[in-house]
Amino acid sequence: MKLSKKNLIRVGLLALALAAIMTFAVWDAFQDRQALLDRYEDAQTLMRDEKYQEAADAFSSLGEYKDCPLQLRQANYWGRFESASDMLAAGKLDAAKEVFSALANSEDFDGRMEALKELEKIGKLQADVDGSQAIYEEATRLFNRGEYMGAYALFTALASYEDSADKADTCVSALIQKNASTICAGIRGSFAVTEAGGVEYAGEQFAGKAEVEGWSDIASISGMGSFILGLKNDGAVISARGTTDYKVDPSQWSDIIMVATGQQFIVGLRADGTVLTQGIDGYGETDADAWTDIASISTGWQHTVGLGTDGDVFDENGNVYIVGYRSNEIAAEIKANASEWTNLKAISTGGSSPGFQGRGHVIGLKGDGTLAAAGDRDDGQCEVTGPEWSNLVAVSAGAYHTVGLKDDGTIVSTLHDEDEIYEQLKDLPDNKIVAVSAGYGFTLVLTEGGDVRGSGNYKQGQIDTNDWSHISHP
Repeated sequence: MKLSKKNLIRVGLLALALAAIMTFAVWDAFQDRQALLDRYEDAQTLMRDEKYQEAADAFSSLGEYKDCPLQLRQANYWGRFESASDMLAAGKLDAAKEVFSALANSEDFDGRMEALKELEKIGKLQADVDGSQAIYEEATRLFNRGEYMGAYALFTALASYEDSADKADTCVSALIQKNASTICAGIRGSFAVTEAGGVEYAGEQFAGKAEVEGWSDIASISGMGSFILGLKNDGAVISARGTTDYKVDPSQWSDIIMVATGQQFIVGLRADGTVLTQGIDGYGETDADAWTDIASISTGWQHTVGLGTDGDVFDENGNVYIVGYRSNEIAAEIKANASEWTNLKAISTGGSSPGFQGRGHVIGLKGDGTLAAAGDRDDGQCEVTGPEWSNLVAVSAGAYHTVGLKDDGTIVSTLHDEDEIYEQLKDLPDNKIVAVSAGYGFTLVLTEGGDVRGSGNYKQGQIDTNDWSHISHP
């Protein structure tokens, strides 16, 4: 059948219309496929950028397109991985470990190896934490037993673990209180720490008197005359110049638990058992800087003595902790009677200037309440045996005499017999004594009621303490 011209035109138009429709359908389908591909690629970009929650939402919206179900699981896995990493950073080791363990056991998770590495890291951190906790608990036990130096060493080693830094400071404060000397008999002056943390002074005027009167927050005092040292409650040290033009500056010292002064030198004991010194070193009296494991220090005119943390005066090599004037002679005497110089509770050293033929003497308070003595005996300062020298709880060595405090609050003393002004027990109070300090020819005592009285050498007004009140107990 032959189509008319008009019908041919109709057929052609119909064909064109169909072709156009098909073209538009193909184009729409192409655009839809491209949109899906763009969204897929965007989701992959989010994954690469570690925006896992957004990536998960994107893959979820794509349904079954390509490998979107698998990619969705990976996005969720990595999101959990990121969450566990945040837990780890926050120190939540157990929670992080639980998540990483689950991820490491997910066979289709691309980051299984990374999860295993994080688990290894947690294991090491957990060991550190467990070790630190054990150390912390041991430090706490030591502190509760009154072994503050040992506790300080452990808390310091723990650094920032929990409240270790604060606990270390508490150890310093406890050691300061344990070793505090709240009264001090010097050469020509007496000093005392008040309950308010100030300082009382009696005796010869000196250049730093005004400074001492302005001190505050003082826990312990030491003043032989050349220098006066105040130990503050936080372990800092301040100084005033006494009867010398020479100056010292302990302002940079820290964590000091005990201070002592000699003729023209000063000594500080740190909470870690090390020793700091400053001043004139005429006879090697400042050669104590290398000492370690020291629990207590004491100074005479020109020598320094240390008591070890193990309760004796010997270092690991058997050398005596003593330096300064005629220290070798005193050390030899101590070594010859080594059994007397163990299990000591305290140590004190005294002695006058070598110009006055003073050799110095050392007294050790033994665990049984008796004394060991070595050094100069010319004035009877080492004659500390006999029934009256028993049941002692404290001892103080002066220039020419030794004073012991008994557990019943009474004292016993060796006496200088050349001049009545050196009668160190004359006119002392009858009420209970809680602290003693022996100076240059005089004795200073602190009573239970907070009064300070002196007996002996009064030429420079060093025992004019009647107006003192509210003196701190050691």
